[in-house]
Amino acid sequence: MLANGDVSTVVGCLGDGLPADARQRALGRMDWVAVRDASRPPVASTDEFCARPHALVTPAGDLHGLVDDALAAVGRSRDVTIGMAASAMLLSALRGTDLIAAVPVPFARRMVEFGSVAVTSCRSSSRWRLTLLP
Repeated sequence: MLANGDVSTVVGCLGDGLPADARQRALGRMDWVAVRDASRPPVASTDEFCARPHALVTPAGDLHGLVDDALAAVGRSRDVTIGMAASAMLLSALRGTDLIAAVPVPFARRMVEFGSVAVTSCRSSSRWRLTLLP
């Protein structure tokens, strides 16, 4: 979308698959946590994390993200059952379901402020780079 001018700026955890000529600036690194509907049981282990259905914010429309790459690196996988184009829809998707989603810590804190969401640490050594593409 940047290449054809549909958008002028992107901020996110974009991974390493950017074009070689993409101008980018690292804004820092972020820890991630799992969020869920507060009425559902917490995620207590990696096995539970992988077994639960996942929601993924995916502007590109695919159902594969940085968390999937991290899980694959240790021989694990998860089942992403729903993808959404914008993070604003995530809170509604989690309510009343067993879905979980891996999100950056600052976003999780905001979700908790808006209601009925609980946070579980992912116990991961992975921290993702937050990038600005001007």
